[in-house]
Amino acid sequence: VGHLVGYQQLQEHPYAVLQPSRGMSQSHLLGVLFALVLCLQGASAQVLEYVYEYVYESWKAYSEECHRNMSLWPPSTDLVCNRTFDKYSCWPDAQLNSTVNVSCPWYLPWYDQGTVFILGR
Repeated sequence: VGHLVGYQQLQEHPYAVLQPSRGMSQSHLLGVLFALVLCLQGASAQVLEYVYEYVYESWKAYSEECHRNMSLWPPSTDLVCNRTFDKYSCWPDAQLNSTVNVSCPWYLPWYDQGTVFILGR
């Protein structure tokens, strides 16, 4: 579509890659780019909607599981920072002046059971 640009030229003129070749008018190039963007936008919007729905439904299930588990844990007899779901992760009771670490929530799209990610508060 366009002519090749060397590294030095790209450093000096980063948009040189978008320059049309001699046989293609700039308006034709813009038309092709616009059509490509429209095609990609429709497809990516559907993918994003699916990912959003999947993550949201997974987050709701995680939230319900967290609240159910918190209701089953026995109440603490000590003075503690209380257990909570902070809309991101499920936290157990914590002793004062301590740090609590929990695994990253499983509803996250990048969650992998073989990989350990730790949250702390």
